Amino acid sequence: MKEEGVIVDDLTKKEELGRVDIAYRTNAGKHIIVELKRAGRKMKLLELQGQGQLYVDKLQKILKAQDIENPDIEVVFVIGKQIDEESSNPDRLKSSMMAISPGSRVKHYDGLIKGAQEAYSEYLKKSKELDKLDNIVDRI
Repeated sequence: MKEEGVIVDDLTKKEELGRVDIAYRTNAGKHIIVELKRAGRKMKLLELQGQGQLYVDKLQKILKAQDIENPDIEVVFVIGKQIDEESSNPDRLKSSMMAISPGSRVKHYDGLIKGAQEAYSEYLKKSKELDKLDNIVDRI
């Protein structure tokens, strides 16, 4: 955020030194933080929760310095390997993500890739249908 001219004086040392290798976007007034974890790394739920809370706290301080109070923030972790609680205790996973901020969640690379492939396949199918329609119109 310093590159964007936002200076926040009251960040803790941990917040100042935190890695900023995450993506940040706003969508319809919602602030979305996306962190891509290494696909082969086995993550622990408490580790994700701690990181997510740090990101939310830091972003809230930055937004408060811009006079934005009570922002709607979500954190999305994209991981490769399943977290143990996904199968053993999904309610704990859900409540831990809610503790970060409402709407926060865990996504998996394989699910995102599958979704992208399906969307692209559908696009190609529709594109071929439109090509056929274009050919018919061109002949008229």
